[in-house]
Amino acid sequence: MVALPAMAIAGAPALSLGQDALRPPNGPRRSAWSLYTVRDLMERDFEGTLAKLAALGYREVEPANAYNMSPRHFRAMLDRHGLSAPSTHSGPTVGDGLEKELEGFQIMGIRYTSLPSPPTPLVPGRKRARYAGRILRWP
Repeated sequence: MVALPAMAIAGAPALSLGQDALRPPNGPRRSAWSLYTVRDLMERDFEGTLAKLAALGYREVEPANAYNMSPRHFRAMLDRHGLSAPSTHSGPTVGDGLEKELEGFQIMGIRYTSLPSPPTPLVPGRKRARYAGRILRWP
């Protein structure tokens, strides 16, 4: 998956290159769209923005947060437009609710996520590594 720089996308509507400039490159590499880069559009028309990305040829997106909807609703919307979300750059909240959040990731099809570093006083030294290891072993 290739992430496109936010600056390249932010200025794209003002460019005179047309929609072809925003199409994913052809070839063996897959390109995904980071939804964070279109967060303002998503607030106005969430599903319409997904539809436009799919029409441009993207098949994968990377969500930035929960978008105030259930994991099942989000997944259904992706499915309607032939999209998937294999990763997110917004890691799960460490602490209460972690298991539920990871279950939501599974429902949405998210297989990869970042892991925020636990606060140092909570898990110092080697214990921090073991703690992170336990979190990373979710099904």
